[in-house]
Amino acid sequence: MAEGFGLRGQGLVHEERGHHDTAARLFESALQVFRAGGFRRGEGMSLLSLGKCARALGDPPTALARGAAAVEIFEEIGDTWTVAWGSTDLAASHIAAGQLTEAQDALRTAVEIFDDFGDRRCQAESLTLLGEVLRDSGDPRAARDCWRQAAELYESLADPRAAEARALLDASDG
Repeated sequence: MAEGFGLRGQGLVHEERGHHDTAARLFESALQVFRAGGFRRGEGMSLLSLGKCARALGDPPTALARGAAAVEIFEEIGDTWTVAWGSTDLAASHIAAGQLTEAQDALRTAVEIFDDFGDRRCQAESLTLLGEVLRDSGDPRAARDCWRQAAELYESLADPRAAEARALLDASDG
């Protein structure tokens, strides 16, 4: 499994640098290693990374397929927190594909799970994105509620992203 982790780690470095083609090749290699070794969580994480690369490369259908497969694996192995993490990323692919209702559903799942885990930072991130999707879906009242909750969570953590959430909230009031 060390080989799979090494390949995925290299892919993450390339992804961070914006080299998505190279990152995707490394993630695909990691995926094959994890599948051969029967390490399902590694398989899911590789699929999630491949989905993110596909989205960055302008291929929403592939991003959706990879992200959905990743979330399915996390559900199968009972890795609930990572279901939320994967659902947040899958929501971004739904947004890229113009599927705002599906994005809302994925983000609501993430918000609920992060709340159950007491992960206020990830919950605030998901709420912020959910607010943007709700705004773009024509529901400004629900969007403001999400941004208000996100701002309060960030403020409780002394996270500077509270200002961004407040700015979204203020812009929606004006």
